[in-house]
Amino acid sequence: MLRHLNACPELLEKQPDGIGPRDRVEFAVEHARRLGHRVTVPVNSRGAGDQLLRVVRKLSGDEPPTESYGETGCLQWLRSVGYKAFRQLTIRIGGREYRIDFAIPLKRQPRPVVPRPDLVLLLDLDSRQFHAQTLEQDTARRNAFARAGFHHVELMPNEIRDRPQRALATLVGALRRAGV
Repeated sequence: MLRHLNACPELLEKQPDGIGPRDRVEFAVEHARRLGHRVTVPVNSRGAGDQLLRVVRKLSGDEPPTESYGETGCLQWLRSVGYKAFRQLTIRIGGREYRIDFAIPLKRQPRPVVPRPDLVLLLDLDSRQFHAQTLEQDTARRNAFARAGFHHVELMPNEIRDRPQRALATLVGALRRAGV
């Protein structure tokens, strides 16, 4: 099915929601990967759907899938404003493991096996839907990152969608604090 999403490119162009063809296909691919499907493109395929699917798969490389629609949108936004992000990194602090949505590299580097405060800025994407009832847990998590010396920022999907310049200013400020 994914191979046929762009079979008629004109159907994906200029949709009322403003999502472009590449981003629309990426939402579908990330969802399929999140469900555990292996998404590949036959080497010799030349159809419009296969070509766009190839582009989208190249964008994700060996990174794990995003874990939600909001995370995929955040990843697309980060890319659009010129930032690379590692996805779903595990951070170990004081015998506990925390999974972070994104880590922005502070230096030109491959995906770190062991994330360190001097290597990455942690970025969590939080929404009312999934975090309204987890205030204490989320605060303890942020405080663990702070105790370990990590620079950390949180954004909301609606902030990225409705106020992208403010979200970018928040990210740039956090990177500046981290010395970038």
